[in-house]
Amino acid sequence: MSDDGSSGFTTHKVRADWFQQRTSYPKREAVAPAHSRPRQSAGPVWKEAGPPDIGGRLTSMAVDPARPDRVFVGSAGGGVWYTEDAGRNWRQVWSDRERTLAIGSLALDPHDSNVLYAGTGEANLSGETYPGAGLFKTIDGGKNWTLAGDVANHLAPLHPKGPLYFFLGVPRRIGTIAVDPSVAPSDPQHILIGGVTHSDDGVAAMFETIDSGQNWLPAPDANHPSPLGAVTSGGVFISLLDYYCHSVVFHPDQPGLVLATVEAQGTRSGIWISNDGAKSWLQAKTGLPSGDQFGRTSLTLAAGSKTIYALAGQQGTQKLLGVFRSEDLGKTWTECGGGTFAGHGQLSYTNCIAMDPANPMTAVLGSLELHKTIDGGTTWNQISNGKNPFAHNYVHRDHHALWIGGSRIYCANDGGFAVSEDGGQTWKARNKGLAISMLYDVAVAPSDSRCMGCGMQDNGTWFAGALDPPADGSTPPTAFRPELQGDGGWTCYDPDAETHVYASQQRMDLWRHRASDSWTNLDLTMIPAEERKKVWMAVLAMDRSQPGKPPTTPRAVYIGSNRVWCSLDDGDTWQAISDPFDGSIISALEVAPADPRFIYAGTTNGGLFRSQDGGANWSRNLAGPESPGHIVTRIATAPADALKVYFTVGTVALEFFHDDPNTTAPDQILRAGLPLTRSPGTHGLVDFHHVFTSIDGGNTWDDADSKGHLPNLPHNSVAVTSFGGLFVAHDGGVDMAGQPGEKWVDITGNLPNIRITDLVYHERDRLVVVSTYGRGIWTLSADALGKWSKQPPAGG
Repeated sequence: MSDDGSSGFTTHKVRADWFQQRTSYPKREAVAPAHSRPRQSAGPVWKEAGPPDIGGRLTSMAVDPARPDRVFVGSAGGGVWYTEDAGRNWRQVWSDRERTLAIGSLALDPHDSNVLYAGTGEANLSGETYPGAGLFKTIDGGKNWTLAGDVANHLAPLHPKGPLYFFLGVPRRIGTIAVDPSVAPSDPQHILIGGVTHSDDGVAAMFETIDSGQNWLPAPDANHPSPLGAVTSGGVFISLLDYYCHSVVFHPDQPGLVLATVEAQGTRSGIWISNDGAKSWLQAKTGLPSGDQFGRTSLTLAAGSKTIYALAGQQGTQKLLGVFRSEDLGKTWTECGGGTFAGHGQLSYTNCIAMDPANPMTAVLGSLELHKTIDGGTTWNQISNGKNPFAHNYVHRDHHALWIGGSRIYCANDGGFAVSEDGGQTWKARNKGLAISMLYDVAVAPSDSRCMGCGMQDNGTWFAGALDPPADGSTPPTAFRPELQGDGGWTCYDPDAETHVYASQQRMDLWRHRASDSWTNLDLTMIPAEERKKVWMAVLAMDRSQPGKPPTTPRAVYIGSNRVWCSLDDGDTWQAISDPFDGSIISALEVAPADPRFIYAGTTNGGLFRSQDGGANWSRNLAGPESPGHIVTRIATAPADALKVYFTVGTVALEFFHDDPNTTAPDQILRAGLPLTRSPGTHGLVDFHHVFTSIDGGNTWDDADSKGHLPNLPHNSVAVTSFGGLFVAHDGGVDMAGQPGEKWVDITGNLPNIRITDLVYHERDRLVVVSTYGRGIWTLSADALGKWSKQPPAGG
């Protein structure tokens, strides 16, 4: 991912708007308790299906300094993982049932490498990330975890005599953790954390505990008295209002020395130094640009050295501001070689730097690519090639954490974990066992449930099952493997042949596979370039009706921009069969298998449109007044009835009314399982739901969850079975209803506590297949589901 975001104080990259529309709109992110609804004490047992050993986005890393083969990594949606052999084998040390699987930062206790802190919630500034649930701690290397700092969850008075209130708790996106090395292990620990927020009402700042996490307060600063003298008696660092804290480091052998970097939309942004253990702070200025220039900035230092490096992005542009080095513990700074890669962008998303503890003249930095200096920054050489997967120095692009020790370098990036044993000349990806793939969708061949296709964020499109016929006596691969690069999108199988498949990528890039000629990049230049440019990931659909005999002509295939396009010649040519619907991008397409003349299209603006004659004529918006007018994420029709149609909505009900400042707002808003209705009195929610059903082709709609059993979370997919059952996937799991109108049953079971992005029900093989945003594909057989549903309740 290399597109720059828009200017301004933004946390979005290009694809982020597309993602956020599906996960939290109209807010920037969902409220934390929504993603941790109570699970059933027992549930059906899903099976992890893969793809294995391919990695995914890693956000953080902690390396045992005494035994550098021991490494912990944090993933954006898969929890914490551990290796004892420098990445050759990985195992999960974080429960899939934990309150969150989104990890933003890791830090080892300086006195005990079995004590590890995990800051949850991804702090890379991009909208396709998830918030977390606080700071967690393990004292046994990841076997057990306890909460060491809860997220902002209650209001406290800003001043005893004032009307203002302040949210107490830690940020929901913790990007940096620093444990004071001067505190004895037997004493209450002194810890600093820094966080960001993507929402207007979130908490972002540097926070401090001096009692091992029992209590957290905004970091103090004796040089900056608190407004109204409240919350913290020792002053307040930067502001009580939100600012971003990107990096905090204690110097290992300079007691009391702490450095922090902040982004505060003004001259107070930049590098700050404390010489008294974070009680008071002074801004570093000598040799540095003015504070208002600083965006996200990373720091690195090491024991036994006065050298400190800083990699700084420019506020607003996300481009490189500079690389800076100090030789006197931060008192003065010099710019060192930033001109070598001055054009690099996305420093708010990819920004990391590491110094070799044994040689302060050697450092490695990462953004889009990796660069290394061996002369203190006078010269930098690029040591990775993210463009060519066959190059000896290929490393997946987008780097988030680094470690260097002599000739060994570790890198955590959007593709997982990479290692160089020769100072960066050659690299190897080491992802065995690292099952953290982040999937946008999954498709299953109707003719064979062993054949699957899935689009991954930044890691291409992967397939299981044979696509190519045997050649020269060889057997074609059937295990999961990459077939297309880039950001993988939608896949669509021909019902007649699992080797005939379409796959979309970013910007309406469309590919077709046939057994006769393998992959072909299809020509969509008849669609105006400006129209294609507005589409991050195009949705696909195909005629799935059952022919009376083998088809003699290709099935119709459809792709959406802001209008519907159709091909009748297997993708060689395309014609627009609709005008633009409501000005937004098409987000869902359904061709009714019972009657392919019925085509339904949903839009990002929440519209739903229908054609009853194969696209010759279209209705106006049929979504109805009950729909909240937010993105339509999926449309499905009954296998035998084109008029029986369902759609899901990606939104959350967030209206909240209160006049009691001590009310725990998030609990009131998002206590999972409660009806989402406006209650009498001072608290309530907007009255809308997430799954809608029609028996007359969309002329009228009913709420498929009229009793409010489904959670207040974005719903991402719906599947209808031949026996009338329904499955829905949402950001908290999977629910099932035997028939429309029946009570929904939570069948999430042992699924990981992360967003379920897609769901398919395979009719022939009676299999439920889901994709997740951080833990790959999982399956549940109808037999296993039926066996579980017949079990007596626990204790019964």
